[in-house]
Amino acid sequence: MTALEDLLAAHDTAIFERLRAHTYLKPVVFDGKVPNLPGGRPRNSYVNVHTSGRPFVRERRDARQMQVARTYTVHSVSVDPDEARALQGAVVAQLLNFRPDIPGRSAFRLSYESSLAIRPDESTDPWLWYTVDQFDLNTTPAKEAPHG
Repeated sequence: MTALEDLLAAHDTAIFERLRAHTYLKPVVFDGKVPNLPGGRPRNSYVNVHTSGRPFVRERRDARQMQVARTYTVHSVSVDPDEARALQGAVVAQLLNFRPDIPGRSAFRLSYESSLAIRPDESTDPWLWYTVDQFDLNTTPAKEAPHG
């Protein structure tokens, strides 16, 4: 991986580790692709996280500064609407105001940007109920400690 890919992966790792630190979420959090259960049966309860965003360089009067802005779109899904809400609640509890520790970066607290009310996916049998929440993470280079 390139240094930039490593930097972005460090951001994503911090978010996934935080979500999986919650006992209820640990076995059901996935990154974009949700694998079937053993035997090929589809999962009926899971949290699927999609990541987007990129680094950008902001020119300041005195220096260039690479900022990273990442968006995490989290789908909490279950055949039971109450369980989908419970998954959503656990996700929000883990990420709301979370400030990740990313080596070499100063991170702002995650901001809770939007939420989609629970709704059914009627294209599945049985129906899957889902909610969608979006969190944004912004980081800047960590300030160097004074020498001496």
